[in-house]
Amino acid sequence: MSEPLLVVRDLTREFGHGARRVRALAGVSLTLDRGQTLGVVGESGSGKTTLGRAILRLIEPTSGSVRLAGEDLLALSPRALKRARRRAQIVFQDPFGSLNPRHTVRHIVGEPLIVHRVGTPESRRERVDALLAAVGLSPDAGDRFPHEFSGGQRQRIAIARAIALDPDLVIADEPVSALDVSIQSQVLNLIADLRHDRGIAFLFISHDLSVVRHVSDRVAVMYFGRVVELDETDRLYAQPAHPYTRALLSAVPRLQGEAGGGERITLEGELPDPSNPPPGCPFAQRCASVHERCRRDLPGLVDRLLPDGSQRPVACHLFPTVG
Repeated sequence: MSEPLLVVRDLTREFGHGARRVRALAGVSLTLDRGQTLGVVGESGSGKTTLGRAILRLIEPTSGSVRLAGEDLLALSPRALKRARRRAQIVFQDPFGSLNPRHTVRHIVGEPLIVHRVGTPESRRERVDALLAAVGLSPDAGDRFPHEFSGGQRQRIAIARAIALDPDLVIADEPVSALDVSIQSQVLNLIADLRHDRGIAFLFISHDLSVVRHVSDRVAVMYFGRVVELDETDRLYAQPAHPYTRALLSAVPRLQGEAGGGERITLEGELPDPSNPPPGCPFAQRCASVHERCRRDLPGLVDRLLPDGSQRPVACHLFPTVG
């Protein structure tokens, strides 16, 4: 098998100093194949956005490694990193704040082409027109300003900018959470079309598990800066293993008779204090199935044997390790 497009190993990011040091990412490891979508879910404070930005070095990781198409991004010089970012782009959550209101849409979408010195002014203009068409906007949109568009249209503009350089990877950080529900599906369908037509891999970050299910091949569940469960989307949604995953999915609305339904699980308490993390499993103080070992030993994300005999990476002592 070919090497995954993206390989993240033991990625850690700490903020602050001394006693006030906070670990926002605590050894995250994951892979993403070309043309696939990996959903990253978790409640606020779980480290999802920090992960996306650390992968692209928009914030510098404290330790770990990030390999994109075999190249170690964390070892690159600023100049080499700039070249590598042609292959990896990001779409931010807020379509109102991510576009410069003083620039026309043509300048916004074409700016990556200018920065990376791609083409001539005429070819760049043609490229921008094609990009606008690809995201469902007319060429005359290029001569207008961001404030003249709706939120969904602005996010389409942001997506057009992200794909201007034909990247291999796009990190989509809550790309539809600021949009009306009626518009969300249009943007999600656009992302699915771009993935199919252009072979772009997406790291899709969201707190909305219904949205993630719609777009993802695999799902990584994050809690307190760690990945606690990882599997193919259909299997994870049908049979969540980690108690935190089960609680999240119990709150997702389902059609009658749809797999994975059941009684609503209400989580008590809040995320632990990141400046003073507890020993053992960080979910222990909120878990209804907690054992003494959970309060003492930190479970690793390793393949574990589930009750049905299948295996899955789960960071939970309730399941025996494989091998």
